[in-house]
Parts: sequence; C-alpha cells; structure tokens
Amino acid sequence: MAPQAKLAGFDEDGEGFLHPYYDLLPNLDFLMATVDLDGATLVVSFAIDLAAALHLAHRAEGQAGVRRTLRLQARYETRAFHRNHWRPALL
Repeated sequence: MAPQAKLAGFDEDGEGFLHPYYDLLPNLDFLMATVDLDGATLVVSFAIDLAAALHLAHRAEGQAGVRRTLRLQARYETRAFHRNHWRPALL
C-alpha cells in the first residue's frame, strides 16, 4: 500500500501529524509513558513532552512551528478541560 493511502484521513487540517514510520525523527525523547497497576489491571498513559515537541517544531518550521504547536495544544486543552481552566489559560 502506498504511503499516501496509509496516511489518508490523517492531518486533514494541516496541523502537522507526525508519523514515526514516514517522518525522520530526531535523537530526542519526546514520548513519555506512565505505567500504573490498578488491582490486576495494567494502565499505561502516553503523553508528549511539550518542551521536546516545541524543540521539534522549532527545528522543522522555526518560530511559526512553535506558534502552531502551542495553538494546537491550547485547542486540545480547551476541549479536554474548559477555556477557563489553568492549563489552556497558560497557553
């Protein structure tokens, strides 16, 4: 299957979807995993280190990339919480 077909539907709004197979990634740890046991259940949460994400954005697109990354994060935080919650307010 062609890469274009595999990526169909991703990054439709042009917000810079990062694909670890098709994109070159820098030698930088940006994916964080938190592992917890809840009784007999293993719970794993993943997050992107915002500082590393900003570094990647700056390296790829300079100041405009950092601005775009922060706006994207602010939109996510506003949807996940409320626009008056401290997390989106900081962004």
